[in-house]
Amino acid sequence: MVLADFGANVTLIEKPEQDGMGMEQRLANRKNIQGLDLKKPEDRAKLKQLCKESDVLLDPYRPGVLEKMGLDPLDLLEENKGLVVCRLTGYGQTGPLAHEAGHDINYVAITGLMPTISGHSCHRPWPPVNLLADFAGGGLTAAFGVVAALLKREKNGGHGCVIDCSMSEGLSYLASFVHRYHDISHLWTDPNAAFSGDCPIYRYIS
Repeated sequence: MVLADFGANVTLIEKPEQDGMGMEQRLANRKNIQGLDLKKPEDRAKLKQLCKESDVLLDPYRPGVLEKMGLDPLDLLEENKGLVVCRLTGYGQTGPLAHEAGHDINYVAITGLMPTISGHSCHRPWPPVNLLADFAGGGLTAAFGVVAALLKREKNGGHGCVIDCSMSEGLSYLASFVHRYHDISHLWTDPNAAFSGDCPIYRYIS
């Protein structure tokens, strides 16, 4: 969505029967919808051809899935040296959690942000829908990584690369401010109040 809003020509690959309805319409805005069944060799060949003609491929699968489909990123780079492959997962391509399933709430919890999303320590956390990890830690950092990789490509002779983008690591980076200022006790009295309005700055009083 971000790259399309910035003017990129984005093609969204979906199962043919979804007919553009597999994603919430506002998120699919400004994207070209192409129906491909990646379980079929002929449709995988079509995607491979698209990769030869494209600047960026966003891989939304768990580690190893592209390789099983015969779309190993390193092979794709051999056929299109300028391709940027952004692999977006919950926990990254390597590590003990790499192959684990997860959702936004898992990533928020593992980064230590979940306890801060409450007005008082006696309350349960209030997960903020899927804005933090999915959109901020994942989508925005992935988009920024893609733009940075394209800029680097212009400076290194046109060579693309593979980006390992982890939603949990992206969110952990964005949470650096919160974790840092939790150590300064005088900023707020309740350590669970970072997102509750109890922060002593940015108060809105009417």
